[in-house]
Amino acid sequence: MRTRANDPNKVKDLMDSIREVGLQVPVSTLIIVTYLYLISM
Repeated sequence: MRTRANDPNKVKDLMDSIREVGLQVPVSTLIIVTYLYLISM
């Protein structure tokens, strides 16, 4: 499986939003959303 290079800024933004949203959403949902986001970049 080939992976693409990730944009460090996008990754940082994603991690920041996970920190904020993580307080409201179950971790399993965050994992799925993060996975979908990363494979769509």
